[in-house]
Amino acid sequence: MNNNLIDLAKSLLEIKSISPNDNGCFDIVESYLEPLGFETKRINYLNVENLYSTIGSKGPLFCFLGHTDVVPSGPEELWDIDPFKPEVIGDYLIGRGAADMKGAVATFLATAKEFLAENPNPNFRICVFLTSNEEGEPADGKINKIIKDLQDAGEHIDYCLVGEASSSSKLADTIRLGRRGSLSGSLIIKGKQGHVAYPEKVNNPIHIAGKFIDTLKEMVWDQGNEFFQPTSFQISNINSGTGFSFLKLFFRNEI
Repeated sequence: MNNNLIDLAKSLLEIKSISPNDNGCFDIVESYLEPLGFETKRINYLNVENLYSTIGSKGPLFCFLGHTDVVPSGPEELWDIDPFKPEVIGDYLIGRGAADMKGAVATFLATAKEFLAENPNPNFRICVFLTSNEEGEPADGKINKIIKDLQDAGEHIDYCLVGEASSSSKLADTIRLGRRGSLSGSLIIKGKQGHVAYPEKVNNPIHIAGKFIDTLKEMVWDQGNEFFQPTSFQISNINSGTGFSFLKLFFRNEI
């Protein structure tokens, strides 16, 4: 393994950057890119931090797009290691966000440094574009908001490489050529409160929700195509309180 790359990745993995907080990852990225000649600016919205760093003044713009936030680790005591104290075990770097996607962020930074050392005056521009809230729900728009703002300011990305984990069997065996679309929604079912000892007097919304879930699960939406699997229906959350049941529904398909 490349020790410098591993050390760089570890420095990012050690930061508990749970959505929507970058929590200092951008500082590491900026301090790495600045000596290479990159110019960095922070573009922040309501609960989203963004780092946009560029080098070069001519030619088309190649962009590496990524994020520094991670999902919660769950009970840390159930991990074999501390999720925020990364370790190399065998041939694997283990830690929260190693695959999605701080490992990719570190790889691009190291690659940019190596490339610029061999090609100090490329005939195209390079940018590193990172956000802190890819995993969560931004309050005022996802990456499309900043893309529009950049376009309005005259900045246009010609080529974009997204560092999401897309391998199937081994590292870099797959490059995704498209993006599956998604449709999400919420279903609220209101019931009638009562005591579980007297079920004949209540209308349990969870039981009603089960019928919806079963119907939607068995529905055939499409057949997919050679690039994308058929549309799937998924439930990401179910919450029940006093008198209603809330389901978060998620459909995924290609566009």
